[in-house]
Amino acid sequence: MKQLLKSKAGVTVLEGIIALGLLALVAGGAFGVLLAASRQTSQPDVREEMVFAVEKVKNLLQMYTGVVDENGAVLTDAPIPEDFQQGLCGGDQQPMSWSGPHHVECMLPPICDRNSSSFTYELDNSFWAPYSGGVRPDRIKFKVTCNGYEL
Repeated sequence: MKQLLKSKAGVTVLEGIIALGLLALVAGGAFGVLLAASRQTSQPDVREEMVFAVEKVKNLLQMYTGVVDENGAVLTDAPIPEDFQQGLCGGDQQPMSWSGPHHVECMLPPICDRNSSSFTYELDNSFWAPYSGGVRPDRIKFKVTCNGYEL
């Protein structure tokens, strides 16, 4: 037993602290690299977000398309929520009129830079179908520009 206590084989406290410090340094660097890689791969694809935004606007526009007269005024019996009575982003008196593009920048995905991105839709009046009491649009053209990508 005395031989075991007197033997010089082993690690001093200083050597242990140095070894643990080096291990922490290497593990921290590896963790940082893995964390950065996971953040980069977990961000949503810009194009995916743009397609999702178009689907969302398309679904919201269905509340306006009950019946529309030749001037684009909505003639529907269904109540339109107060938030959307002036268009999806407000300030649009006739959200289903075929004159000019309708701006819906408020529906841009959060990933888009608001200063350099745009989101519009237009009704294609060459494809309007007769409907009882008026007409309804059959085609809506969407144009989304987000962070340099266009859809």
